[in-house]
Amino acid sequence: MSVANNIIVVGAGISGLCAANYLKDNGCDVILLEARDRVGGRTLTFRDPSVDYVDLGGAYVGPTQNRILRVANEVGVKPYVVRDAEKSVWLQNGKRYEFNGFMPKFWNPLIWLDVNSIIREIDRIGETIPLDKPWDCPNAEELDNMTWKEWVLKHAWTSTAKTYFLASSPFHVTTEPHEISALYFLWYIAQCNGFNRINGVENAAQSNKFIGGSQLISERLCDRLDQNHVILSSPVTQIQQTDEGVQVSTLDGKSYSGSAVILAMPPSMTQRITFSPPLPSLRNQLIARSPMGSVIKCITYYEKDFWFDKGLSGNIWSFDSSSPVLWSIDDTKPDNTHPALMNFLEGNKARSVCYDSKENRRDMICKFYAKAFQSQEALKPINYMEMDWMAEPYSGGCFTTVYSTGVLTKFGREIARPFGRVYFAGTETATQWSGYMDGAVEAGERAAREVLHRLGKVSGSEVHQEEPQFPGMLTVPLDPTFFQRIAPSVGGFLAFVGVSSVLTLAGIIGCVHVMKKK
Repeated sequence: MSVANNIIVVGAGISGLCAANYLKDNGCDVILLEARDRVGGRTLTFRDPSVDYVDLGGAYVGPTQNRILRVANEVGVKPYVVRDAEKSVWLQNGKRYEFNGFMPKFWNPLIWLDVNSIIREIDRIGETIPLDKPWDCPNAEELDNMTWKEWVLKHAWTSTAKTYFLASSPFHVTTEPHEISALYFLWYIAQCNGFNRINGVENAAQSNKFIGGSQLISERLCDRLDQNHVILSSPVTQIQQTDEGVQVSTLDGKSYSGSAVILAMPPSMTQRITFSPPLPSLRNQLIARSPMGSVIKCITYYEKDFWFDKGLSGNIWSFDSSSPVLWSIDDTKPDNTHPALMNFLEGNKARSVCYDSKENRRDMICKFYAKAFQSQEALKPINYMEMDWMAEPYSGGCFTTVYSTGVLTKFGREIARPFGRVYFAGTETATQWSGYMDGAVEAGERAAREVLHRLGKVSGSEVHQEEPQFPGMLTVPLDPTFFQRIAPSVGGFLAFVGVSSVLTLAGIIGCVHVMKKK
């Protein structure tokens, strides 16, 4: 094997596997090193007759996620539609509402105006953010120096809007709103095709899952590689690079040589590796500021889908501070077998119960379902599965890396910048659907093309490539209605009402004055 044509990929999640396959398809010899005893990374599918299969990690896919849909199709893994046509449940301030669609039709017009105007402002700012360079957007410093909590409190007028948008950060990035920068979160929403696309189920980010489980994609990608060069249970401890190449050492004392190495892992995980020469200063500073989100994924199984019999989809939004669950969704198989509900314990909700027993978490969740669905059937689960990603040693959390104030503008340029012969993949380095399986594909294939450019096999202009729409999944535009576009904000409405009231009062006074003169 020629060292000059030999590339080492570290990390056998979707990103590393896509990088390895891309390099192999372009004539390179690839060695794939993985710390775990399995492939799949942050996708993990448990298989057992009691549940058939269940995704304990990344699972959801939807329109505009064209790369992962293309890769899954290539390896024969098909998506199915998540059941969501029935009513959802909204819990807030001790009250319960059932509704159809994306969100409830708020009875208070001020709440509707507030929520609508904030969504509009989120997407407006998102259109100004360069997805590959968020630190170059207008007002980047101002947005990066405030937390998402500060941004929401600055823009929201009503308590419902404040609660809803503050909860969007644990929902999407499993982190509390005071822990992340507004610029980071606005970019995150923008690169996921906008607020309605990332937030919804139908025609949105949670619309589909994969038959057989998402880890099946990684397993079939792995099957395409030379199995002698896929080496599991091999944590990388050291990377040395010279003018001639790289040498990668693993915990068991083995070494592998090549002309370049791709690290397909969360940035924080690279702190476990000793680099010679050392990483650049700003790269070190970046990875020291790159924590993972906090989440426990929970799936509860029942004898029958009692919520469906009540005309409910299984989709719950809960905004009571005492609630253990923020969001749940139906997780029944596409053939209607193994009725189940999935929820995430996210952010502080996950941290507060991570030392409890699995049984206590199960019982807590079942009591929540009983209240939300108004059914004692929820207290009778037949099985319960969970995955605490905070305890997973080679992820350190999920769904993705998050950034606090000041990080993107000061260190963001280092996220995907190569260091000599060391290249960086992983979903965190993507510019579309970062944090998702789709972003993992983009990052892995982009890093592979960077290496191929180094080898003189592709031009610089070919490194970054757009992905055509996947023909197997219809993408419906989620454009706002005419009224949503022209509706005023709460502040604008109150200002208008205030001016109108003054003018009306002035008119009445004028009329009275004229009548007195007569």
